[in-house]
Amino acid sequence: MSYEIHMTAADDSETDASFWEQSFWSFVANAPELQPVESLVTELPWGETITMPGPFVLWSGHSVADEVPFSVAPSGRVSVNAVDDEVVFKFLEMAAALGGVVRGDEGELYRADGLGSFSVVNS
Repeated sequence: MSYEIHMTAADDSETDASFWEQSFWSFVANAPELQPVESLVTELPWGETITMPGPFVLWSGHSVADEVPFSVAPSGRVSVNAVDDEVVFKFLEMAAALGGVVRGDEGELYRADGLGSFSVVNS
């Protein structure tokens, strides 16, 4: 089982979630390092291909990985399971621009602390 972080609207109301989703897709459309895709296709070592339905957003700004996939739920919640500091900072940057929050699987809140650091606050 992997650990994920999630970016959502700061307010969990249905109206805010709808606005959040529209704002998120608008943000993605204007960010050259983010590419929306309908599905992810992976070829296994023995030649079989697996297609995972999306939608997803591929982030190409990571220093090591070619692309980091973010899954987007129908509610607009954006999740990622390839969590390292760069991914956390990208999520915090996007959440700040959109008025959202970043939480871990156990509900803990991630916060940017300034120049190159972040903290995790248990809820």
